[in-house]
Amino acid sequence: MQKPPQGHKVYPFVDLEIIVPDQSRWVRVVEKPLPPLESMPGSKGFNPLRLIGNIAIVDYDDPEQVVTTFDPPIELNAIYHDLDLYEAAHTTRTLKLAYWNGWRWVVFSTRTHHFELLPPNDGGIGKAKIARWAGDPPVAWGT
Repeated sequence: MQKPPQGHKVYPFVDLEIIVPDQSRWVRVVEKPLPPLESMPGSKGFNPLRLIGNIAIVDYDDPEQVVTTFDPPIELNAIYHDLDLYEAAHTTRTLKLAYWNGWRWVVFSTRTHHFELLPPNDGGIGKAKIARWAGDPPVAWGT
């Protein structure tokens, strides 16, 4: 398979968009089936409400080789809906975005992930930058 030109790439999914700037190696984003939400129980500080994606960033030539570190960081944009706000007591203050690291939920934070939650009138999007994460994590909205 011939490699496409390297550059800033956007991978749109239903409620999730992954932006991958040039990396030191050729990568691509693949979507994986969503596991049952019940198989990933809530953890301290996070109660999952809705899975929005399960993606893996893999080596372009060897899709079995998952890439977990990114320089520069990848960007993740996640759309939230009215129902997500309803479940979060009608406020963005309690709405959180997290990924499953294999044994617990890791909440995207301002400090580590430059997480920003835009209000509904600005698009209803959570934005994060990711320099490192666990393999092929499911991503969810929760409280």
